[in-house]
Amino acid sequence: MKRLISIMFAIAILISISASNISAEEIETTNHEIKITTGDRYLLVEESITIIGDSDELYETINLWIPTSAQEIKTLFKSNPIEPDNSTGNEYTYNLTGLNTSMNQSILVTLSYNLDKNIGDFEKTLLHDTNSISVIFDDENKIYSAENLQSGSSFKLRLYKPTETPLSMFTIILIVLLLILLAVTVLYSFKKQKAPKTSAAGSEPEELLSTKKMLLMSILKDIEKQHRAKKISDDTYHKLKEKYKQEAVDSMRKLDGMKSKVK
Repeated sequence: MKRLISIMFAIAILISISASNISAEEIETTNHEIKITTGDRYLLVEESITIIGDSDELYETINLWIPTSAQEIKTLFKSNPIEPDNSTGNEYTYNLTGLNTSMNQSILVTLSYNLDKNIGDFEKTLLHDTNSISVIFDDENKIYSAENLQSGSSFKLRLYKPTETPLSMFTIILIVLLLILLAVTVLYSFKKQKAPKTSAAGSEPEELLSTKKMLLMSILKDIEKQHRAKKISDDTYHKLKEKYKQEAVDSMRKLDGMKSKVK
């Protein structure tokens, strides 16, 4: 009799474990889109996840995987903000009973958070079977896509080296202008070396200074524009403005001195 009770108890435990496993696999992801955008101080990650179950019961809970270093996490279920009940490591548990939605209906989950710009790699682990997933970085082509992934699948994507950050358009423009200024300076030096010594007081210095002043004024205008658009910080703005404003003033002072000598 005791043996029969033990066997029945063991069977009950197995059934309970089996039922819990089935419950854990009831929800699957039909589509998962991840968009990563580079901001001034961080990476903005936006995940769009469509989930659906395979029964007529109501959604109760769901677990989502979120990177450990994520900040300012916001989660919407059917456009309703829901805070996690708890979290264990990277797994966040959300209570969905308030949605009063049957599991045979799909739900759109919108997840957003910030990551440090220098993370280098973006990692993701899937907690549900996923029909399709894609990752887009800075509005470029997809850097990752896959289909029919099982629960527990994971991937790591290299965004850029941890020591580097993507160049902004402002930085690119600034570099181009400085390269032009360097080229003009080198060209003038080359001409000066080839010119007769008696022509040291010729018109080349004035042309060089005029070109340099024009480029510096262009750089200052671009710095001002980028600052108004809040694309560079106040600290960077003041440092760049002071540096190139001083160079522009020096160029104009030298030009004024040349003109006064001519008079």
